[in-house]
Amino acid sequence: MASGSDPDPEDSDLPVFQDRGRWLGPTLLVLLVVAMVALFATRPIINAANRLRTRSLIDEGTRLVEQGRWEALSNVVQSALLLAPTNLGAIRLAARYHSHLESPEGLTYWQTLLSNPAATPEDRRTYVRHLHQIGRVELALPEIRRLLEAEPTNLVHRMLLLEQLALVGNWNRLVVEAETTLKLQPGEDRAGFLLAQGLLYGGDPALRPRAAGVLKALKKPGLPGYDQVLRTLASIPGLEPSEAETLAQELEGRVGATLEDLVLAAELRESAEPTRRKEIVERLLGRLPAALEGDEVAVLGNYLRSRGRHDAVLALSPRSASETNGPLAIIGINALMDLNRWDEVVARITNAPALDLVTRQCTLALYANHLGRIEQTFDLLKSSAIFAVSNQNQLRMVANLAEQLGESNLVMEIWTTSMRNPRQTVFAANQLLRIGAQRDDYAAERRAYRRLLEILPEEPSIRAESDYLAVLHDDRIQEAHDSLLKLVAGSPSEIRYRAALALAKLQLGDRDGAQSMLEAGGVDWEKAAPRWQAVRAAVLEANRQPAEARRIAAGLDKARLKAPERRLLEPVLGTPRKTK
Repeated sequence: MASGSDPDPEDSDLPVFQDRGRWLGPTLLVLLVVAMVALFATRPIINAANRLRTRSLIDEGTRLVEQGRWEALSNVVQSALLLAPTNLGAIRLAARYHSHLESPEGLTYWQTLLSNPAATPEDRRTYVRHLHQIGRVELALPEIRRLLEAEPTNLVHRMLLLEQLALVGNWNRLVVEAETTLKLQPGEDRAGFLLAQGLLYGGDPALRPRAAGVLKALKKPGLPGYDQVLRTLASIPGLEPSEAETLAQELEGRVGATLEDLVLAAELRESAEPTRRKEIVERLLGRLPAALEGDEVAVLGNYLRSRGRHDAVLALSPRSASETNGPLAIIGINALMDLNRWDEVVARITNAPALDLVTRQCTLALYANHLGRIEQTFDLLKSSAIFAVSNQNQLRMVANLAEQLGESNLVMEIWTTSMRNPRQTVFAANQLLRIGAQRDDYAAERRAYRRLLEILPEEPSIRAESDYLAVLHDDRIQEAHDSLLKLVAGSPSEIRYRAALALAKLQLGDRDGAQSMLEAGGVDWEKAAPRWQAVRAAVLEANRQPAEARRIAAGLDKARLKAPERRLLEPVLGTPRKTK
């Protein structure tokens, strides 16, 4: 064998290495296949474990909701959404949790939940209740309609509708829907109470006796809602003296009687026996609890101030707001303002930490007004409104004070701005309508109705009122006519729709059409409200029935009519119609 550098084949490692390389590839492939098989085999196991964990979390979260343990629910919701972000149960829990927090994020979860075909009627009912609680009534109505379309006679769904009508102050329709509900379920006390509210707050004093009768039937001591029924009944004006005394005794004598109850009882006794006012006030002062706290203090303070008992108010109130809670300090400050003791007022609000900034600014505004400083008064009220913008109760206080001091433009600005807040829209719009009607400010009324129709587009009574005002002020008459025509087609016997459409036709020159609105529909026009009677008289006058028109016009209380409605009567009463 020749010597050289070539290795001995028998001593070489190459064949062994080559042999190992031949098996390495298949081995790795086998291992990879085994790993993949293991992975895919265990994935269903992992998924099943995740599903079980999610189900466990949802069950736990549901229990926490039932127990009202909202703080503990936070981690459960986060864990459930991390494991299963699209799981309906997890989304439902998140919606409930954020609703409790009144967080805007809650609405996103609710909308996601309700867009799923698997969403239940209970989901929709819970969502509606949440919207009522946070004041988002504009979002609630479409859901209520869906529920009623599916089950028109479902009592729970009908009660949601009644609560909605009460929240938006649609008293006339509330009466109709409550009566329908009671026909379906005669023993439903809550529907009866809402019926009484509709009768009381609808603006017709003639309906008060019926409201009182409904409430008397509902006044059942020991049952849910008894306190609310009792107080509402006691607040009805014009009760018989014996009935007033009986209610006063019931208010005072029941277990858990509040300061508000004691004041209401005193007011009832005064209404029955006004000559005993001094004795009644002393009786109330002798029954006051040792500790006075909370918002009820304001009720007591206003009662005593209106009875001239500033001495009693000052005896109850501390020398400084720093000594006790805000309400007690405020009633003392108000009493001092009544007595024109302004130096003491200023002394009390100086360095009084318990007084919030809005209350302090309002008090200074009153002081500036007392000194005749008009510009300073306005500036203080304006700043108060800015500070109070996120607090509904404080904003109402500022608006009421501005109205009291004659700053009507600021009041209109406050309510116009407040309408943008969904939680305040309905209340603010109603205030704007009230003040607009007082000032004969159609622009303000139109703004209010436009905003209401944005959030409640399917509410026929709001649309009818908006259309009627437009016709009354010669604004978009043809558009309003066409809208009212649809409303009359849907509810032929509704007086407000027919009267508004009659006026629209009259303004468009269709006298025969206007007359037909009076003759069809089975409407008892003699029982119609004064404004509709004014429209009726104008239509009759235009159709050459002057005697009947004058008879109707002569019996109307003109003070209850708007200026444009009074102008409708000018041709009837023989005076030339004034230009606007």
